[in-house]
Amino acid sequence: MIMKKILKIASPVLLLLFFVGCDDSEPLQLEGGNTSFTSAKAFLQRSAPEAEVFTKDVSSRFTLKSKNGLHYRFKSNAFKTMSGQPVTGQVNLKLTEYLTKSDMVFSGVTTTSGKDFLESGAMFNLTVSQNGQDLQLVDEFRVQVPSTDQDPNMIIFEGEEVEDSSGTSLNWVPSNTSNVVRDFIRSDTSWSDTTYDPGYYYTLRIKFLSWCNLDRYWNSSTGSPVRLKIKQADRKNCVVYLAIKSLNGVVFLGYDHLNEEYNSRSYNLPHGWDITIIVVYVDRDKQQLEYAWIDSRTRDNHLEEVDELKVISEEDLEALVKTLQ
Repeated sequence: MIMKKILKIASPVLLLLFFVGCDDSEPLQLEGGNTSFTSAKAFLQRSAPEAEVFTKDVSSRFTLKSKNGLHYRFKSNAFKTMSGQPVTGQVNLKLTEYLTKSDMVFSGVTTTSGKDFLESGAMFNLTVSQNGQDLQLVDEFRVQVPSTDQDPNMIIFEGEEVEDSSGTSLNWVPSNTSNVVRDFIRSDTSWSDTTYDPGYYYTLRIKFLSWCNLDRYWNSSTGSPVRLKIKQADRKNCVVYLAIKSLNGVVFLGYDHLNEEYNSRSYNLPHGWDITIIVVYVDRDKQQLEYAWIDSRTRDNHLEEVDELKVISEEDLEALVKTLQ
């Protein structure tokens, strides 16, 4: 099995995230700051979601309940080695969830599939190992995702990491092996040793380990790219986010060298959406962290211009990003 890098997330609001990485490798210690970092991207990643690690005996079925309330359910003897040999004894499971827009901004996760936007309902990365060796599934495992509704358009995506001149990004590909069941669940004794709170759930039947995303396509045949010119900063050390307040997702905003601007390239945003554009920049010469926060509404030939970024402390910027839920 070839491991793919996949990501997923759940939330009722779509955050379209545009970021550009940088290669400056000399750590920067800001005055009054707590830690050093090499770029705006590295600064944000300090607050990315932390992994949860579990150790379980595979001889019996078991359920993992994450700190965010998702249930991961496994039957007995659920794993095998990459060469196909049955696995016995204890295994280590490493789980990271990305369930809010701030999770996505801090981690740099994107939610696009080819040229399409995705609205996410739950995103996570799960790997399983034994004695330092990655394992694969014998068949499938299931994930219970609590939900206030049951959108019939939600499907499962696998994440693939794409390397280009701007760094590493994720492309989500619809899974042809896994599916979603929408149900009302109290308990399921055939699969789990856990009783669930009454309510609506998405049940994900997943046949792969790695990045996974519960998403629906969101696209529009009308609209325009969003463009942003930053007069003060060059392209290095700068990340730019565009948050749409009614959906949940993240999209990459690439840097256009010819026009010296950030833009959404092939992604057209419908007109009339209320948005917030967030710019994060590390001024290495002045040894300071700077930002811009622009409230706007999408329109035809949309161009935003930033003349001067404002200085902000590490703590205040982290707190500001955390408001993007």
